[in-house]
Amino acid sequence: MNFKNNSGIKRDTAILAAVSIFLQAMSLLLNIFITKKLGSQAMGIASLIYSFYAFIITLSNGNVFTATSRFVSEEIGKKNGNPNKIAFYSLWFGLGLSFTFALSIFAFASRIGAKYLDGESSATAIKLMALSLPIATAGSCLKGFFHAKRMVKKPCLSDLMEFSAKALVIFLCAEFLIPNRKTDILNAIAASIVIGEIISCSYLCISFLIYIKSNPCKNKASIISLPKYLKAILPIVLNAYIFVVLSSTNEAIVPLALKNYSGSTEKALAEYGILEGIIFPVIFFPSVILQSLSCILVPEIARHNSAHNNDKIQNLAQNAMQKSFSWAVLVAFAIFACGERIGNLACSDPLAGNTLKIMCPVIPFIYMEIIFESILKGLGMQNFSTVNSAIEYIIRITAVAIFVPIFGFNGIIISYFSSNIICNLVRVIAVTKATGIKFDFCGFILIPIFCGAASWQFSNLAIYFLNPQNDFFYASIYIIILSILFISMQSLTEKFSPIKFKA
Repeated sequence: MNFKNNSGIKRDTAILAAVSIFLQAMSLLLNIFITKKLGSQAMGIASLIYSFYAFIITLSNGNVFTATSRFVSEEIGKKNGNPNKIAFYSLWFGLGLSFTFALSIFAFASRIGAKYLDGESSATAIKLMALSLPIATAGSCLKGFFHAKRMVKKPCLSDLMEFSAKALVIFLCAEFLIPNRKTDILNAIAASIVIGEIISCSYLCISFLIYIKSNPCKNKASIISLPKYLKAILPIVLNAYIFVVLSSTNEAIVPLALKNYSGSTEKALAEYGILEGIIFPVIFFPSVILQSLSCILVPEIARHNSAHNNDKIQNLAQNAMQKSFSWAVLVAFAIFACGERIGNLACSDPLAGNTLKIMCPVIPFIYMEIIFESILKGLGMQNFSTVNSAIEYIIRITAVAIFVPIFGFNGIIISYFSSNIICNLVRVIAVTKATGIKFDFCGFILIPIFCGAASWQFSNLAIYFLNPQNDFFYASIYIIILSILFISMQSLTEKFSPIKFKA
């Protein structure tokens, strides 16, 4: 990428990607452990409780991470700004909102458990999760601050601490307590969440206090008061609320639709557990690189947008889109070729491997959404992002309601194809129009697909002669060969492209 602070962005992206890859891999292994130790049904229950927690944490913090990252970055881009004061605005807002929701959820825990989860016995788990909300909100706000300040090592370290604590608690419970019926999967996950959030937030708070003591700022902030900050953050909060309501609705109706189709609660939970615990983690695992890049893109584009550096925004967006699509195409071909073997390694049910292979054509659309959304948020196009995301989930929910009763699990696949393809084509148009990028079909689309298809065929030939028998070695060798061929071929073919992309 061709801009002044190129090395800083590459360094931060590399750090975030390395940590994210490790955490995603460990998370996938933890899901596999739960599935094999406690069964697919337990993984389905675990997926439901994680979805429930994602729902209440978004309600309680209003996506304060994105808001803090963006507004602090904009403050840095302005002369004589005060990013420290903006961070305190975010903390006051987030803590006030999260305490309100925490008290409400704690008070109604029994009713929520009886209506939406595993009966009144889940009340303890809900109360534990409610207690963690203010802690998690404060941590999210401070992570956003450190991302904006390009101090990504601190949120990365906090994520490692948080996951390590959560994984240890779940492992110990699954190994010793759950089999002896001294606890259940709901309370094990809830306890792990509380412990993980406390450890992570404690580290972030100490780091933040040390930073502001060493870097005091007495300038007048561009947002002069908390009420004005609340007005500025309102579109981000509304977007988060719309997203979480529609997302949670989709996740709630999927197991219900599967149950109506099969007539079996156990089978529905097992299929849902495989979907959320195996299929999606495998599909999204390689996207951690793009997720890391998106965390950097939002504050970078916001900073340049605040300073009216349109050329730098174009360079950032163009390179991010082109490189990201190439990565998505490579991943799609790798999963298409090795999906069944990866599924066999993760789960004994052939549903996982078959679904991974079928989902390959939509992977580039899923991955590019990560980049498109980061560009739109960095440009402050929150209203468009909100409307488009709402339409995406409405399409997905409608497709689940129509097709799952007819086709069963395949109806879920149809819902992801339809929603991702339609709404990400709209995002392409919006991003290119907002940034002024000239969309080059050959450089952006044809070259990566041509390189992917050619590399796939050559890899098939190579693996035929090597003939590894073990699924793990087959997938590992194949992906290595495919990646080397793809990168080499793309480097050569890009030299003849009508548009030259600067690395």
